[in-house]
Amino acid sequence: MLLTLLVFFAMLFCLQGFLIVNIIDGTGENVSFMRVCWLVSILVNTFAHMCLYCVVGEVLIAKAEGIFYAVYNYAWYLRTPNEAKNLMLIMIRAEKPLYITAGRICPLTLSMFCSLIKTSAGYVSVLLANR
Repeated sequence: MLLTLLVFFAMLFCLQGFLIVNIIDGTGENVSFMRVCWLVSILVNTFAHMCLYCVVGEVLIAKAEGIFYAVYNYAWYLRTPNEAKNLMLIMIRAEKPLYITAGRICPLTLSMFCSLIKTSAGYVSVLLANR
């Protein structure tokens, strides 16, 4: 589902950006102010929605790394051997990064979000160059 949302966001951002630039440029059809506000609100809503997923993914990664470092810095030598072994198991599991993925292809992080914005802006510039 997140992969579909990611592709949808990229296409919507690209096409809405192209339409808004055409309207601002004046080469588009005569469009009312309300339609421009509607287009911008759709763009901002989709932008915020995707940004929210990526921020949550970034926070999840940071918290998972925090678990590893908390166990690493814990005074395990003051615990019983059984508790120390359990802490080792937690550290082994926490070494593997925990993240939200889009279709098991790419993790949803802020760097991926920035990459998506750059790619979509590149497609907008290609569309504007070929109009």
